[in-house]
Amino acid sequence: MKALKTVIAAAVAALLAGPALAQMDMPGPAKPQGGGMDHGSMSMTTPAGKEAAGTGTVKKVDPAKRMVNLSHGPIPAINWPAMTMDFSVAPEVDLGSVKAGQTVAFTLAEAGGGKYTVTSIKPSK
Repeated sequence: MKALKTVIAAAVAALLAGPALAQMDMPGPAKPQGGGMDHGSMSMTTPAGKEAAGTGTVKKVDPAKRMVNLSHGPIPAINWPAMTMDFSVAPEVDLGSVKAGQTVAFTLAEAGGGKYTVTSIKPSK
């Protein structure tokens, strides 16, 4: 009887601890950087190498660091809501024609580890 009570107590403790532990393991919101969210800290589940297209407004361009800050609309292909965030830009992308305040169409490619890189960016017409 004592063994049965111990097993039941352990099962109840495990059931009650599960939700609390699950909440502790969940990533928190991404930390703002440069006026937006750091996409590298976002944990999204997508197939490796997946590409996604989006549109948005350029907030900041840093050609020296190969970074662009975009305020983009929802990107359904990767289950992202609208937000403002920093992106790394692929070496082959010409940032010379991209300026703050422009509305742009862009393509993202997963770079691994849930991080995305801008692989194309063009001012919208």
